Parts: sequence; C-alpha cells; structure tokens
Amino acid sequence: MKEKVWGIRGSAREIDDFETLVLRLLENRNVLPKEQETFFAPSYERDIHDPYSIAHMEKAVERIMRAIKHKERIVVYGDYDADGITSTAIMIETLIALGAHVIPYLPHRYDDGYGLNGVVLQQMLPEFEVLVTVDCGISNGAEIAMLNASGKDVIIVDHHEFPETMPEAYAILHPRHADGSYKWGHLCGAGMSWKFAQALFRHRSSPFADDADREKWLLDIVMIGTIADVMPLLGENRAIVRFGKEVLMRTKHPGIAALLKESRIHASTITAEDIAFRIVPLLNAAGRIGHPQSALDALMAQTPEQAEITVKKLVQLNNERRTLTKKMMDEANMEIDHSLPFVFIHNTQWSAGIVGLVAGRLASQFSKPAFVVGGHSSLAHAVGSARGGGNGNVLSALETVRHHTLKLGGHKAAAGFSARTENLEHMKEGLHEYFLARQSAAGHEGPEVIHTADAIISSHMVTWDTARQLAKFEPFGEANVKPTFVLQGLPLLSIRTVGKSNDHIKAKLLVGEREVDAIGFGLGQQLSDLRDSVDVIASIGVNEFRGKESLELRLADIAPANAVTINRL
Repeated sequence: MKEKVWGIRGSAREIDDFETLVLRLLENRNVLPKEQETFFAPSYERDIHDPYSIAHMEKAVERIMRAIKHKERIVVYGDYDADGITSTAIMIETLIALGAHVIPYLPHRYDDGYGLNGVVLQQMLPEFEVLVTVDCGISNGAEIAMLNASGKDVIIVDHHEFPETMPEAYAILHPRHADGSYKWGHLCGAGMSWKFAQALFRHRSSPFADDADREKWLLDIVMIGTIADVMPLLGENRAIVRFGKEVLMRTKHPGIAALLKESRIHASTITAEDIAFRIVPLLNAAGRIGHPQSALDALMAQTPEQAEITVKKLVQLNNERRTLTKKMMDEANMEIDHSLPFVFIHNTQWSAGIVGLVAGRLASQFSKPAFVVGGHSSLAHAVGSARGGGNGNVLSALETVRHHTLKLGGHKAAAGFSARTENLEHMKEGLHEYFLARQSAAGHEGPEVIHTADAIISSHMVTWDTARQLAKFEPFGEANVKPTFVLQGLPLLSIRTVGKSNDHIKAKLLVGEREVDAIGFGLGQQLSDLRDSVDVIASIGVNEFRGKESLELRLADIAPANAVTINRL
C-alpha cells in the first residue's frame, strides 16, 4: 500500500470534549466568536442585508418602475445552468407581479453559448426596450455597447468576476461592486436577482411596499440557486438557506412541490445535500442535453397539473443524462493512461454538457486531477472541464497551457476551457510537464490520496449527543462542509464489500464501548489492506432503516492503524 497522508485543520492534538470541538469547527469555518449567534441562529432582520446598499440599485429600480409605468417591454436574459434558471424565474415572477410586460430568454448551451449572444440580441431588438441580464452580462462589454447604440437600456445583475474593462451598462448590480457598501460579497445569480426583487417590492410605488412577506415567498427558489452554484453557506447565504427551507415547507410554487414529490423528499426534513444531489440535477439536465426552458417552465408552473407534466419532462432528460454519463464513464475508463499523474481524455463525440460530471467522477475515482474534453456537432472547437483530485490545482495547471486554449476560467477545484481539437495533444503534453515538475519539487511521487479532517477526536466522542450537536452546523455545503474527524486505533469487528461491483465496504467497529456501523463508498479495493485495528477519517451520521435509527460512521478513508501520516494544515 502506498503512503497515505491525511490533513488536519489546526492542532493535531486529540480532542475529547465537545466545547473544544465546537470552537475548532467554528475556527475552521472562519466564524469569529462574535459571529456565532449569526451562524447558529440566523435572523432575517439582522442577516438579510439592505438591497439598496448595493451600488446602482436605486437607479435600476427607478428604470424598471418607469418601464412598467410606460408599458415598455423588458427581456430577462439568463443562463442555462440551475443558478441562471432560478435567477430568471425569480426575476420573471417579480416583474409579472409588478405588472411588467416581460419576456424570458434562456440561451441554448451549444447554439448560443454562455453569456449574451450578439446575434440573438440583434434579432430581438424590435421586441424590447430594457434588457435585464441575470447570472451573466458582466463580461459582455461589446454586446452591451451594441445595445446602447441601438437605444436600449441594459441592467446587469451578476456575481461573476469583473473584467478588466467594465461594460457601460445603464446599471450594474453586483455584490462586490466597488461603488457600493454591501456587507456580503458571495451571493450567486439567484441571490442577486432576489436582492433586485426585494428592492423592487419595497419601492414606494410598488403595490407590495407594505407587504413585508412578499419578498420572502421567493426564498425557496433562491435557496435552490444558492446551493446549486456551490456558494459558501456562511453569512447571508446561510440565512437564505435557513429561511428558504421554511418557505419550502409551505411553498407557493407548484413546480417546487412537484420536484420534491418526484424526488421523494419530505420538505420538513430536506437538507442542502438533498437539494444538491436530487433537485439540482433535474434542473441542470435541461441545459445539459436539452433546452433550459424546460426547467424554467417547471419552476414557473401555475397549477399542480402543469407542474407534474413539466417535472416529468425533467426526469426524462435527467435519465437520458444518466445514460450518457454512464456511457462516457465506461468509454473514458477504457482510454485512461494510469501511468500519468493526472487524467486527460478527449472525444469530440462526447456531450460538452456532461464532461464536467465525468471529470468530477474520474477525479474522485482516481484521486488525481481529471481533464475531460468533448464537443458538439454545432461547435467548431472542443469543450473541456477539469476537476481537482488528490492535491491538484487544475486552474494553475491549465494556466501553463493557456496558449493552447481559446477560453479558460474557473478556480483550483474546477475549471472550464475550450480549444481547437488539433491543440489537445499539446495541452496534454504541457500538463504532463507541469505535474512531473510538481512531483519532482515534492521529492517523491506523492501520497496515494489526501483527505482533510477537522480534528482528531477521542472515540468516546462518537455519541448521540455529538450527532445532535453537529446537526446544528447545518446546512452543510461550500465553506461549511459536513464535519469530518480522524479516529485512531479502532478494533475492526467485521468488514465486507457491498454493492453490485463490490465497490463499497460495510464494517462494524468498536468505538469506545459501543459497536458502530460504518459505510465507505468507493473504498472496496482497500479491503485487503486492512487488519484487526484501523484508523478512519469519517463523519458522524444517523442511519434510518425500517423506522429504526442508529449511529453510523460515514468513511471518507480507512487504513491499518498507525499506517497514515497526519499533517497539520
């Protein structure tokens, strides 16, 4: 067995009391002592900030109110992913409620591409006077200049990184705009659309100016967009998800009720994980292999009957997406060069809408960075996605081969790019040089995998009380991941592989004086390395089976006792 390295955030001293553990968990999430009340008990009045403190908000609201008064036509231009679709739904519902003449436009992933499409806008010029972009627009200076020259007013509602030259729009609503004083800079597209909706509903001429609850009924959609776009679930986002769940339990959106029913989720027990893995894929499926309008139709459905029909369409598209993903995974696994310190495979017959999913699965499967490239018959170039695995930074790697790409963007764990097909092999060679240089600098071939935990804890901490206390840290997501811990020297009472391909392990461990079940997905190949005593890195969960609940360790990794190097991060 190759050397394994697990990382610990903070001190590697074993923690044996819950008070110390809570302080460590908050510290690891960059929650200051003075912010604990906000973290554990969000307040709508305190933690949902004033939308009018966002730069240009007053100007944007006045322009929309003028358009409504003079019966001008407004186009809302969104994006094809779940954040863009929810952003559009929020804006459309708000404008319709205010009496606006509004038209939604969602781009097709292949035909239109990301952001504002100049050809589409030229064709639509006779149809509107005001354009509102949601979850896009900040990087479309040329298209906005064309609209300005055509006498159109553009309001940008976006959250993506600023370009070197800002577009000359009528108003730019952005949580990090230098001209504003907004307190939370990490809203997604849906979050920013909701801030605009808040400001519109609160305006003195709005029929809802005295209805403090009107803006809140949108929070179920805002919550879905926030989780879908992997926003940090801290600060205002944490409050959005907290109150979004309350709204979800009594939703006024038949489409969301239908999504919950189809996914067999009870609103009272829903988690951010349920939304991320059971609701969001249905919305994203439309943009990946069909048209995102199908997902917008579901969210905007007016009756349960309408909602059921539209959600069934999403289920069909998601099933097709699953079939395509499995086919691509099977084909990819046959082509992988296991001798390389990264995965790089390309096939222009693969759907560009699914390469990100496949890259993520391969990165997880092989614990090393994965680069997967596909295409589409309507595209003149290849489209790729990269996902981090092990200790790799995919954006840094891609920066070294930027000259072979047409477009490149993302962050260390996930990135996207496009390139001409003839340059793909050059990219692969350049990436190989990058990863070899990193290995050489490290002085060895590197560990098999790195997992990171919040703390090493004593085995007597694995109790029902701990599980209940940890539940207070929900919702879990970006920047507030489910707490994971290292437990050392646990007697292994029994273990076996499970699953159709024996990919997973199920074990019974002696934790303190308690026998505890453990499940490890994707760890089946490690069975032969294990002995009578093991170290694990795991989260503490509750398993429910036939109405009976039991404590369960959900393993991220397992190894023979004392066989793992633990590094303080």
